[in-house]
Amino acid sequence: MVLSEVVNFHTQNATLMRVVAYVRSVFELYNSVNMVYSQSSKIESFSTYSQIALINIVYLILNWIQSAMKYSKITTNWRRFSLLSFSALFLTGTGLAQFTGIETEVHATSAYGTTYHIYATFADPTDECIALYSIGTAEEGSVDLSLDVTTSFYQHPAGSNLGSGISGFFITLVPELAYDSWLTIGSETSDDGPVSSIGMSDAFASFSTGGGFVLNGETGGSWYVTPASNPSALAGDDGRVLLAQLTAADDAEGNAGHVVCDWNLQWRDVSGVSSNVIGLLVDTSDSPVDIAGCMDVSACNYDAAATTDDGSCATLDACGVCGGEGIAAGTCDCEGSLPDAGYDCDGVCLSDSDGDAIW
Repeated sequence: MVLSEVVNFHTQNATLMRVVAYVRSVFELYNSVNMVYSQSSKIESFSTYSQIALINIVYLILNWIQSAMKYSKITTNWRRFSLLSFSALFLTGTGLAQFTGIETEVHATSAYGTTYHIYATFADPTDECIALYSIGTAEEGSVDLSLDVTTSFYQHPAGSNLGSGISGFFITLVPELAYDSWLTIGSETSDDGPVSSIGMSDAFASFSTGGGFVLNGETGGSWYVTPASNPSALAGDDGRVLLAQLTAADDAEGNAGHVVCDWNLQWRDVSGVSSNVIGLLVDTSDSPVDIAGCMDVSACNYDAAATTDDGSCATLDACGVCGGEGIAAGTCDCEGSLPDAGYDCDGVCLSDSDGDAIW
């Protein structure tokens, strides 16, 4: 069945009509990929396979909307083939985007452990991170993806496996939610763009209870963004895209827990040409990490352990509070005392019509 037949078959389905714009963006990505591969010796097999993969993408889009991405398992042969094709579509060739590496930093330390941020770094602010993925053992070019921790990951009961699933407003009500462990592509809360996943039900079952996971089954898995749908997936001026926030609990002796990753990443440049890299290794126990904090020795919150300034430096206010706002408007002192009626805080009459200094 050719692609046009698939589209025509589904035009009566209202669901497809709502995702035409997304399908068109996939077509554009396919055309970019096909153009790159047209110079290779494998053009015939690539073209055939990519058309099949693209048909499967259309099928998956319908299922994502109808099931709200609630894949517990992919049980039928057709769905299994769809997932394999989807994972393989990540491997789109050698593009122009310039991925420069992986960075880790200590984002925070707390009673819940050490919170690490892991970033992909790029040379151009318009480079876009698309996916972290594995390819199943039933697919050519099988590659695993793993995440491990020397202790356990802190997982808040109200947290989410993906950063885009956490409400920024809720964090203000439940501060400890800020240390929850999650995966992402740029997004830190639901206020940012959406991040999706596929083929990760078993992995998330382990992750949500504090454990690591390995994606090495027959079918692949991924967390990803739809191209051009999430501004947080762009490298931006600092050249970084956040891939995960991971809080590792301290061990029994109070030493920091550490995170170990073996990831595969796909990204694309501003023209839509995609690239990928496999085997990105991260081990926070032997990799230099940045400790974010205030590095100004004159600040009241100076952090001697900080290796990178996070802009949090503060001064003491009039009440001796670090970073405080001082005496509140309308009050006379740090305790919030109010002036007597008709007088200011210095005892001066505010309305002395006869000049006797009495209100």
